[in-house]
Amino acid sequence: DPGYYLVREAIKEGIKVSPVPGPAAMIAGLIISGLPSDRFVFEGFLPKREGKKRKRLLNLINEEKTIIFYESPYRIMRTLKTFLEIFGDREIALCRELTKKFEEVLRGKISEIIEILNKKLEKEKRIKGEIVIVMKGKEE
Repeated sequence: DPGYYLVREAIKEGIKVSPVPGPAAMIAGLIISGLPSDRFVFEGFLPKREGKKRKRLLNLINEEKTIIFYESPYRIMRTLKTFLEIFGDREIALCRELTKKFEEVLRGKISEIIEILNKKLEKEKRIKGEIVIVMKGKEE
């Protein structure tokens, strides 16, 4: 969430900022994922460029905490394939359209989620909606 830029500027200008609690996709995804929620890392959106994305993911390869990402439906398949290559076949929850009418949560190994999404793409032209990916950290 890039909101901190706005908050930081408001603080600089002496404007009072008050938080208003509400649903956050990252927390909703973490809770519904069924993955460990006692310790987690929020990574937000990954870089669009493959080289930068891979570098960031390689820095997370030994992370033992649950990792939360946001991803575009247009890049989700490529990102999941990159996850599989870098992290191996870890458990994930792919959460789509959380708190909305067409909410969907897919849980399983990365390879299983790729297979499910490939079948969906045979029926539908594209994957739609906001996506939160929750990934189990590296096993100790």
